[in-house]
Amino acid sequence: MKREIIGQGAIKVKIAAAVICVLILLLIPCSMGMVQEAIFEMDDPVGDDYGPGTYVYPKSAEFVPGIFDLTNFKVSKTESDVVFEFKYKDLGGNPWGSNYGFSFQFQQVYIDKDGKSGSGRTDTVGANLLVDPANAWEVAITVGPSWEGSEAQANWIIVGTTTHEWEIEVSADEVSNSVIAKVPIALIGEPTNEWVYTVITGSWDTGHMRAIGIEAEDWLGGGADENAIIAGVVPLAYDILVPKGMDQSTVLKSYDTEAETFAVVPAVPPRTMGLLVKILAVIIPVIVAIIVVVVVVIVVKRKKQRGR
Repeated sequence: MKREIIGQGAIKVKIAAAVICVLILLLIPCSMGMVQEAIFEMDDPVGDDYGPGTYVYPKSAEFVPGIFDLTNFKVSKTESDVVFEFKYKDLGGNPWGSNYGFSFQFQQVYIDKDGKSGSGRTDTVGANLLVDPANAWEVAITVGPSWEGSEAQANWIIVGTTTHEWEIEVSADEVSNSVIAKVPIALIGEPTNEWVYTVITGSWDTGHMRAIGIEAEDWLGGGADENAIIAGVVPLAYDILVPKGMDQSTVLKSYDTEAETFAVVPAVPPRTMGLLVKILAVIIPVIVAIIVVVVVVIVVKRKKQRGR
């Protein structure tokens, strides 16, 4: 009887130890800030890297097809950062040796945090576009490659009227054809499902978005409206996110050459996926822990039965 009690006690100790080990393994990534919680994600149509419907890439051989074709935009967060991921049809490699692993793309994200029409800014960083006043922004993020002498001009965090340089951790993933930017939560605030995003992408040139003319040249995009060039309102975006039911070409043609006003880009609406991800983030570890405990109990009992 005494041996049986001792044996049962040993089983309980083993089970408890197994549970503790599983919980530790589940908690380590969280404690290190490694787990990413999805906040927002949106696909963009493949093959719409033509701006208002007429743009073509510069003629130089480095500008391979698909490098300005945004296919997915994702926002997630860790314990310390908001993570922005821009996925392209083809990242295009890194022929000009950027420190960040990509050479072509210039990404801009404008965030309306409070949802109040007209409460923020509507200007953009050299894109020749305006953000819809209904989604005026409080925070802007710009992400580009680090050519010599231009790194500080590419990667900015703008909060209101204050600009922060050198605060973005930028990288590229050649496998997924993505540009990834990690922005400190301490600077832009804790992201919520109510944030809305205006997303603009174009071609990076030294210190600014690459120009687009009537005819493409080696280092100049082509297909722009001559009247828009004269009026100074040519959109410099090859691809943008637009809400479902809206047409990118129509949006980017909304400039007015007579009034000399830029096209206005709407924000994409918030998604509810963040709540589902939060629920799954809680449920999945619990299910895994239960499965592990059950397996341990079965194994221990079988060993006990064999030992009799």
